[in-house]
Amino acid sequence: MEEEATRLRKPEKWRRGGRLHRFLVLLATRDSSRKRGCFLQSRACNLNLGLAEQVSPDRETAARGNDADNFSDVAGDIAQWAADNSRGGEFTKVLEAVRRDSGVVSVDTRAVLKQGRGKGARAQIDKVHVDIRAATPAQARVARALLQTHFKSRSELLRLEHARRSMEGSLSAFEREVSQGLRVQFASRPEWIGLLVGKAGSRIRGLRKSTGCSIEVIDGGGGGGRGGPDGSCGGGGGGGGGGHKAARGQPPAPSSCRVVICGPDAGSVQRAREQMELTEVRIAVNPQQAAVLGRLPRAKLLDLRQQSQCMVVDLLQSGSACQGRQQQQQQQQQQQQQQQNAPPTKNNSSSSGAVTGVMSVRVIGPRPTVDSARLLLGVVLEYMDRERELREGDNVVRGKLLDMQASFGHPGTARPAAWAAKAGRGGYGRRAPPPGTSPNSTGENREANQRDD
Repeated sequence: MEEEATRLRKPEKWRRGGRLHRFLVLLATRDSSRKRGCFLQSRACNLNLGLAEQVSPDRETAARGNDADNFSDVAGDIAQWAADNSRGGEFTKVLEAVRRDSGVVSVDTRAVLKQGRGKGARAQIDKVHVDIRAATPAQARVARALLQTHFKSRSELLRLEHARRSMEGSLSAFEREVSQGLRVQFASRPEWIGLLVGKAGSRIRGLRKSTGCSIEVIDGGGGGGRGGPDGSCGGGGGGGGGGHKAARGQPPAPSSCRVVICGPDAGSVQRAREQMELTEVRIAVNPQQAAVLGRLPRAKLLDLRQQSQCMVVDLLQSGSACQGRQQQQQQQQQQQQQQQNAPPTKNNSSSSGAVTGVMSVRVIGPRPTVDSARLLLGVVLEYMDRERELREGDNVVRGKLLDMQASFGHPGTARPAAWAAKAGRGGYGRRAPPPGTSPNSTGENREANQRDD
């Protein structure tokens, strides 16, 4: 009997709970369920959605396949969106629509919390597990595809919403900077780009360092041509229609220019703007003053520019274009061609370099320096007029004295040639008029000279 009992005893692999036993039970359950049309309750139909890794909102959710016994995870920003399942939000509606369309038994979710950092920090949602239970694998795959589509589309919407919120924040910050005076912009002349930037950018670098502001000179359109200190343009007209074409190998002149300043406080921005906002002033002078200024050495004008800290101080003719040396040279060439083509007459026999029109002194620089240059130039012109009047009066008196001494026969009283040359010109060396035609000689002196002849 004992041997019979031992022979009939089941082997270890056939015992209840063994691996082969579990496989046979699972196979029998699957076959019987297919015959009876029952729904499977096994975890073998718990398919992974493949949405477990979402690094950032601006990156699409990565899909990866896991084993069938693992729950699917939804992480990242859409985990917060999926966590409102208990509150009956949009995610609950999505799950209900997926269950209805795919025909699965249920679509369940479970949130996984993560403890926040720091003392007293609240737990936050880390992941959301999604469990799909379906009668057939085909239904589960359909439900999985629908959920993937919903989650990917929602992730893209979250990315766009995040970008819009970021842009709205930037816009509000920009508007706040403009309203508080932390950011300003103003237009400037294109030919002043060289003056604004300085030689090799030295001026703008110095202003950035002294004021702590971000200063940008934006060339708007025509190109990168920069004007020199004399206001000349480095090329033809602007990049728009109607401008002259630039020479080959030279960039076209810019059509517009604006300066943008951004700083930490309104005071720094205002100081930077005072130095970057240039002004041009032309001070009219009479012909006598223009003649004196024209004969002054260049060092005198340089001293005036250094004392006032202006950028440009020069003498110009108001009747000319005054838009740069290039245009002035073109006008002079045109005048020379017209004189060469015209027949020789008395009117055009004069030299082409004759100065006509009202002369003026041009001053370019920041407003405070321009005001200083105006005051300094006014003082210089005032003393120049007084000096010229004194010299003219001195020459008239000296000429009368010499004429009277010569009429009485005093020896060695002949008028020196240098004095005769200075007569009538305030002592600035004009060539003396012919004998007997000096405007300073009296009528008696002229009659005496005629009798002597």
